Amino acid sequence: MTNKEKIYELVKKGTILANNQKTPDTIGVTAEEISNALGLKRNYVSSLLNELNREQKLIKVNTRPVHFIDKNVFEERTGKNAAENLIYGSFEELFEENSQTKEKDLCNVHLTGQNPFSKFIGFDGSIKYQIEQCKAAVKYPPNGIPILINGQTGTGKSFLAQLMFEYALQNEIIQPEAPFLIFNCAEYANNPELLSANLFGYAKGAFTGAEKDFKGIIEQADGGYLFLDEIHRLPPEGQEKLFLFMDKGIFRRMGESSGWRKASVRFIFATTEKPETFLLDTFSRRIPIVITIPPLKERPIAEKVQLIYIFFKQEALSIKKNLCISKQALRVLVNSDFKGNVGQLKNDIKLACARAYNDYSNKNQARDCIDINLMMLPEHLSHNYITDESISESTISEMLTDDLIIKALQDDSPDVFSLINKKQAETYKIFFNDIVQLSKTLQVESNRDAVLDKIAVVIDDFFDYLILGSMKPYAANDTRNIRFDTILAAVHNAFGIIKNKYNLRYYDNVGYKIAGFINQSIEYRYLIDINGYDVKSNKYLENIKRLFPEECGASEKISDFLRTALDISLTPFEIYIITLYLLSMKKSEVPKRPKAVVIAHGFSTASSIANVANHLLGENIFESFDMPIDVRTEEIVKKLKQYMQEVNTSYGIIILVDMGSLEEIYEGLESISDGVIGIINNITTQLALDAGSQILQGLSVEETISKVTGNHRLNYKLIKPTAKKKKAIVTTCITGIGTAMRIKDLMVKSLGEYSNLLEVIPVDYLELKNKGTKAGTLNSFDVIAIIGTKNPDVDFAPYYSLEDIISGKREEEFGKLFKNIIPEDGIMQLNQSIIKYFSLENVLKHITILNPDKILDHVEAAIEILQYELKVKFTNDIKICLYVHVSCLIERLVTKNQIDNCDLNVMLKFEKSYAKFISAVKKSFSVIEKMYSVTIPLSEIYFIFEILEPKIKKLAIDAK
Repeated sequence: MTNKEKIYELVKKGTILANNQKTPDTIGVTAEEISNALGLKRNYVSSLLNELNREQKLIKVNTRPVHFIDKNVFEERTGKNAAENLIYGSFEELFEENSQTKEKDLCNVHLTGQNPFSKFIGFDGSIKYQIEQCKAAVKYPPNGIPILINGQTGTGKSFLAQLMFEYALQNEIIQPEAPFLIFNCAEYANNPELLSANLFGYAKGAFTGAEKDFKGIIEQADGGYLFLDEIHRLPPEGQEKLFLFMDKGIFRRMGESSGWRKASVRFIFATTEKPETFLLDTFSRRIPIVITIPPLKERPIAEKVQLIYIFFKQEALSIKKNLCISKQALRVLVNSDFKGNVGQLKNDIKLACARAYNDYSNKNQARDCIDINLMMLPEHLSHNYITDESISESTISEMLTDDLIIKALQDDSPDVFSLINKKQAETYKIFFNDIVQLSKTLQVESNRDAVLDKIAVVIDDFFDYLILGSMKPYAANDTRNIRFDTILAAVHNAFGIIKNKYNLRYYDNVGYKIAGFINQSIEYRYLIDINGYDVKSNKYLENIKRLFPEECGASEKISDFLRTALDISLTPFEIYIITLYLLSMKKSEVPKRPKAVVIAHGFSTASSIANVANHLLGENIFESFDMPIDVRTEEIVKKLKQYMQEVNTSYGIIILVDMGSLEEIYEGLESISDGVIGIINNITTQLALDAGSQILQGLSVEETISKVTGNHRLNYKLIKPTAKKKKAIVTTCITGIGTAMRIKDLMVKSLGEYSNLLEVIPVDYLELKNKGTKAGTLNSFDVIAIIGTKNPDVDFAPYYSLEDIISGKREEEFGKLFKNIIPEDGIMQLNQSIIKYFSLENVLKHITILNPDKILDHVEAAIEILQYELKVKFTNDIKICLYVHVSCLIERLVTKNQIDNCDLNVMLKFEKSYAKFISAVKKSFSVIEKMYSVTIPLSEIYFIFEILEPKIKKLAIDAK
């Protein structure tokens, strides 16, 4: 049996096994699968598969990777007749009832299908966002939206404009006979009259030589598209002449003085310049959509290889000869910076093919394949390879391991992924599978913290691999370096906007890791595509959104910011990983040891040192603050102070700086830190590793400083905290800051003449629960107690419920808090004041606007009914708690300030799980609802449950 027959049999078996499957990732077999099964080269297998397709034996589906299906088995099992040439653009197209073969375009030999934009390499990758904007510009009724395409020479602006026209035709947005006209503004830049004549036309006799009426290009484009290229060459007066027509669709030919002509024209503009440098503001406002096509050097490797394939394919078809491109030549083409972008790449490939063809002809070779090696490339490219070591040593070069063979056949499809080293693909696969397995277990709440810790380790290791293993030190002007710096700046800006809203812990090295991940992910998006990670990520991302909406919201905001600022669209896979990373950071337990910070001049110097040190130490010891040269020391000190206020510095903090100007940053920090501050000068990675290892061994700040400076003979400073924090009591209420402030007033009255000895601070309940001592200004005080209506479950101070204070249940314990703050006789006076001011009637009178006598009667009756309905007897402290809470509840409903910030998913789960409890509360409080003409919403019933559930055993079970 020949290899070709063996391959056919394998495809047939694969199709039979997929009998009842109709999904893109299960039907058919790929060249790689057959290559692995038979031990044959993938390029060779791909060539034979394409031959079998041309022989009408196999159906070919141009997915990534390409799938092949046995024609006879498919038609027999599905009852469908395959298209005439057996080539499809997608599985969706394959399973359409009346699927018809679409005409193939030479520029799209690797893809088929209905979408004209698929001809543009990167339409589903780096140019995806721009394509979506183009679609929006075409579809928007009634006449589309003007769009400006920005990009360097040769990036494909004209080609994209043509595709927009084709897309409009295909979707029947314009008539089949609609025109597509091109007008180059540069030709009329210095002649306004000629510009007007050509744009709007002219009447006979309008000027000397105007012997007959002439239709301008706007009139000729009626019903279709007008592409104005090099719009930056259109002078201001030319822009002004377009205003009226763009606004109202009316114009006059030159020489006409009455009447208006009408036309319906859709505009596409293109420029190589920044729009703000040449467009009038009034003209710019008339172009709502502006997109930028990135230069070739910023495109991912897979897209570059596809472009290279297409241009070589065109030449192979033209000269009717197979081409063999050496891996060295391929590496140069992929790595080189083409000033003319895609256009120059195409011309250089044509020149290389001409040289190779000439060499082949002169030698009268009998081979059917023309070799294109390094020496056939234009001199400027081959010279780059010889003189620029970064090309031969780059990560991309390491990935291109095979020669590229191109057949001179019209329907042969590229197998560009066979050229890629499998190591990267395997790394991504292992990482993604690990993340998926861990994500599945996040559903179990009891195990969630442990799972998040594991996720943090997996993501940290992967980020370290990408940044430390794949991101080599490129030259300052290298596009990979420039792109990373640009993304890093955007990530910093994004977090500056969202970190407070989403309560995120963010430092510069966090941004460094996320930016590194995005930068490398852009380069390797073909791995995301061919493994279907986006589709799979969407599934798990939806689950994560339900569990952690805050972190998902933060990731999506980052994605929106990058898309707006840089035209970079994050994939679902990238958003999913960033979400998990933020989640693991937020939930991770902070170890009890000194904090450590690296501060250094440079755009990302500190982040780089911190990340390397953390990676080698195996733990996140260091945070970092990058200090670009143009940033003042005061700004860094401000960020450092904010950091120290947000974290626990009771174990001290070590600050590693890079030069003398930063040594004085300690000034003003003494009052912020709870522990010793140590500052060491002349930071290096070795110094960071030494300091980090001492911290891991459990050494204090003083011990670490002593050992490190002894090893390296460096200058240092030790600063001990000087300020003694003022004592404080926190008041809080689950129903809002308003009630917390009223409780504060009662406490201040109780303290009387001693109220100046300690602060009473009202704090929002959710902020206190989520942020602890970071809430408000609490970090500046020594909090001795928390008084409120529900325990916020924080560990920095004891909690006293309002019912404890009212009932006097913990009077002695509460009084001891004031020892050494208030004189002993003053404590007795305080206890008496608390009895006076914290009686139930007085509390209700003070914290509500309603009549306490009436409200107590109504609440008492409701509580009695609730006890009966729930079949439980409330203790006095529970009754007091309910008196206070329900009284406040009634006031909120009467004043229309009810609680409405509850999580919708939590409410739905509560409503489903505790229907019996909800029914009991509604029945018990029906009299109150009638009396005050209010309706108790589900959110308020939920808070009643939250109060009772910890106090009454088995309530959660019995109330279901």
